[in-house]
Order: sequence, then structure tokens, then C-alpha cells
Amino acid sequence: LYSYNGFSHGATKFYLPSITNFYYGWRSSINIQNVSSVVANVNIMYSNGTTKNYLIQPNSGQLIYIPVEGLPSGKLGLLGATVTSDQDVAVVVNQSNDYNRGASYTAISAPTNEVAVPLVMNKYYNESSALTCQNVGTAATVMTATFSDMPTPLTSGSILPNGIWSVYLPTPEFAFPTKY
Repeated sequence: LYSYNGFSHGATKFYLPSITNFYYGWRSSINIQNVSSVVANVNIMYSNGTTKNYLIQPNSGQLIYIPVEGLPSGKLGLLGATVTSDQDVAVVVNQSNDYNRGASYTAISAPTNEVAVPLVMNKYYNESSALTCQNVGTAATVMTATFSDMPTPLTSGSILPNGIWSVYLPTPEFAFPTKY
């Protein structure tokens, strides 16, 4: 089941912190809707430096299936991306795997320096969470994640502009107590 928040209006820039290309079996699509009345010139810049350009007709959409885009796959297949357009667009990311699991998220048009995440799981009924953050600034930065069950916050190394930092909770170095 895929679900996402709708858009009250478009924007000309979106951030996509998690794009997968057979990353542990997960693959993504980027769905861009031109919400304007003129052709949109759209650019996608991936965190590995790859760029792609698209022309999207008025009130039309563009589906970008990541496994056919020539991007790294497997353990290198977790990327971030930035979508820019000369017209207002709306952007949604879908992710799925071969086990009939899927997720969607609304791309971010208004980034912030601090985010509250009300639900993270560590093997809760065999389900676990990953947190992925993207550096949307123009300089390298260090990111910090603070969890209620950990005495010490997690800190990233230096994250380059457009780069991402991902924390998968069940890994031993990020082990949380399991609660039921």
C-alpha cells in the first residue's frame, strides 16, 4: 500500500533524501507532475553527481524508474537527489521490493535544520526503521541524531552538499533496546 501527503501547490525545488537502486532489494521511482500551464524544464541532480534533464508538458507527469537510469546499484544504490524546475512541479518518490513491500514519500520543498521523527523501530515485530538525511546546504556539514533510548547521540562524518547520511537502526553499533 502506497500513500503520501498531497500538495496544496507546487514548487521549483525539491529534495529527495532516499532514492534506491536495488539497495538491499529496494528500488525507487520518482514521479514529477508539472502543475503549471507551460512546459517545465526539470533537472535532477543525484548525490553521486549524475544529472538528468526532462521536459514535462503542462499539467502532465514524468515517471522516472531508477533501475533504468544508469545509476549505481546494490550497496552503492542508496542516493539522494535534488529536483529543480523553471515551473512549479510536485514530486513523489515510490519505493518497493520483491516481497510486496512498498512506501511512498512526498519530496521536501521546504527543508529545515531540525526534524522530529515520532516513530522509529528496531526489530519491533521484525520491522526496523532507517533514517536518511540530506545536506541541502552549500557546504559540507555534520549531522546528529538523538534518540530517547540512547545516552549518546549519533554523529555523521562530513556530509558534502547534496550528500546523504543514512542510519539503519538494527545494525549492532546503533542497537536500541527492543520494546514490546
